Amino acid sequence: MKYIIWGHSTDQKLCCLNPPENIEDAFELNYGISRKEDFPSNALIRMNKEYKTAIKLADALDNINFLIVASKRLKEFFEAQKIPNTEYLRVKILNHKNRIASDEYYIVHQVGTQDCIDLKHSVVTWNKINPDQISSVKSLILEEARVQ
Repeated sequence: MKYIIWGHSTDQKLCCLNPPENIEDAFELNYGISRKEDFPSNALIRMNKEYKTAIKLADALDNINFLIVASKRLKEFFEAQKIPNTEYLRVKILNHKNRIASDEYYIVHQVGTQDCIDLKHSVVTWNKINPDQISSVKSLILEEARVQ
């Protein structure tokens, strides 16, 4: 089985994105809830104005919501891999002057969650407010038999 540890470049010229806009219940993007049927055509994500010189686009764009925001090229690569339970939700990227930098980016959205963390061998911190949720993971070990 193949796994990818997702990360972002530290290139200071690459843009960093704010939270998505015009998406009702956008929090659902972090919980594996399908959005394909009701995803708005006017969804957009603005470049973070705190990083005025960071305007370069890349195949994967850093953002504060931990979403995979992918270029058309990266989306097509993922589609060719036939990754199950994946939605590609189109968004516009706006630059610091509120102009469209690109309208060919997608939120790569995994639908559903998988209970496959080996809790005996992983190092996790449990959420103090909701003790059934993990807040952070220092070391992740998966139980491969539980990965679908």
